[in-house]
Amino acid sequence: MAIPCQASRAALKTLSPSQTLATMDSMLQVLVCSAGTLGIVELQNILQLLLPFTNSQLAEVQERAMARIARLANFITTYSLPQVCPCFAQAIVLRHQCSKTHQFVMLGKLVGHLTLCCTCKDKGTRHEAAEALHHLHTFVLQQRSRWPWLHGTEQLQLQEDWQATQPWQLLQTSHTGKIFLMFTKYLQPSDRTDIILMAIKSLRAPSAYSISLAAHMVDVLVADHAFQPGQVLNIVWAIYRSRPSVRAVVALKSLDRALLVLMGKHSREVVASLLQCSPMCTQ
Repeated sequence: MAIPCQASRAALKTLSPSQTLATMDSMLQVLVCSAGTLGIVELQNILQLLLPFTNSQLAEVQERAMARIARLANFITTYSLPQVCPCFAQAIVLRHQCSKTHQFVMLGKLVGHLTLCCTCKDKGTRHEAAEALHHLHTFVLQQRSRWPWLHGTEQLQLQEDWQATQPWQLLQTSHTGKIFLMFTKYLQPSDRTDIILMAIKSLRAPSAYSISLAAHMVDVLVADHAFQPGQVLNIVWAIYRSRPSVRAVVALKSLDRALLVLMGKHSREVVASLLQCSPMCTQ
């Protein structure tokens, strides 16, 4: 990401905080636009830089970082990113190869993080996360509408239902869980694994997010798809590393169910994972 010149930094000092943040939003959008065919790569680079700040201990930093993500999510619903590959938002992609410059590999991380942040303690961050999640789903539907083979009654109904949904509704934990289910049909196994690992980490006490929602996310994603051996290993290790810090009954039951489901579908991989992590496991 380019660093503003000295004159630009001097100009920023004369702006109010709100004007400075608006200027930052404009700069980030310009970076995406000016990247040309690498626009999708630049967008994801920016998001990667912003996401850690949404976990800041300072509520003001959390909200500002999440607001930048929300503005970018809104921006990409109006700015065309023609280089996004059709494998984006496809749960199953058979014999497909595309350039990394065409891939939107952050869908899982964004969906998981934004969903959890809709339940964080800071009110401002919650609202911005809801806005960002709403825009992200709009972006997904827009991209899918470009591919004729995905058109149909179900797709049109999804779009109509989503347009009738208001961002503030995402602030209700029960409704957030339903919206999360809408996203799951677009997630590839790697996306699902990213979210599961994120949700398992959020089950630890104390948690910055809703433990019941995180447990629900684990239940839904573990039960709904097959995973590669390496993904099973990562999930099992995450469960056993997190379990000593998990206190809530709903979270413990979720982890138990996850292990049982994985054992039923991937018994060999689970046994191998347990044997590899057993020296560091006490549970």
